[in-house]
Amino acid sequence: MYLRIKIITMIKLLPLLFIIVLFSCNSKKREIQKIIQEWNQKTIIFPTLETKFMGKDTICNDLLKSKYKIVSYVDTSNCAPCSLRLYDWKIFMNEIHKKNQDVNFIFILHLKDYDEYVKLQIKNKFTNPVFYDPTNLFYKENKLPQNTIFHTFLIDDTNKVIAIGDPISNFEIRELYTQLIDSLKI
Repeated sequence: MYLRIKIITMIKLLPLLFIIVLFSCNSKKREIQKIIQEWNQKTIIFPTLETKFMGKDTICNDLLKSKYKIVSYVDTSNCAPCSLRLYDWKIFMNEIHKKNQDVNFIFILHLKDYDEYVKLQIKNKFTNPVFYDPTNLFYKENKLPQNTIFHTFLIDDTNKVIAIGDPISNFEIRELYTQLIDSLKI
């Protein structure tokens, strides 16, 4: 008898649960659309930051002068290997460079432990220079959204946003970046 009442109650609550899920999905879609509209053609600001290559200070002014750039801001305050995903980035970078050499990858890192990053970089054979942002200046000056999926951008030579989203954790965004870069070939 108790089980029957529980099942009937669950059946009655099912439409309500469906409505809640539906509205929460629509709310999330609206939030995503709002962020995309807000960032479309917005100019990314590059404050003066330390540039490092394999743990050593370096100068890489040419990175910022390319025709197109994929910029990724990473805050590793929680989990460096989870946040960085260097091996996945390396694969994506190789895919893009096979299609278009006019795309540079710019990583701006706000790190809790820079030495841990260097170890991960060596382990993953990740040889791209990075901009080290110990004071979180890039995040503050660009007023980045809180949601980390919106901390990666495809930008043009004037630093205007062409696309926003994380191509490493979202296959649809990865395809969008790839299609846009294919269409940008000169």
